[in-house]
Amino acid sequence: DVVTVDEAGFIEVITNKEDLIVDNCGQLIEHWLLEKAICSHNEVKGAQIVALGKKPPLYALIVLKNPQTNVDIILTDLIALCKNNKKMR
Repeated sequence: DVVTVDEAGFIEVITNKEDLIVDNCGQLIEHWLLEKAICSHNEVKGAQIVALGKKPPLYALIVLKNPQTNVDIILTDLIALCKNNKKMR
């Protein structure tokens, strides 16, 4: 598992090692940061980033708080959130 430890010593399980996604340059894509960023949008209830293999493309499965919400309206916001929070190692 991949975990983080905060300053108070609390451990957060981030992802399973088998779920790691690596880009074409061999850098780790921290998909959990993208999930947190997407979930920070006020119209989003939950999100999961997935890849069909160990490499991109990535897909975001998003559950909206209101199923009647027009996705086209918030799509630009969600793309910007992902671009601003994409972190690779």
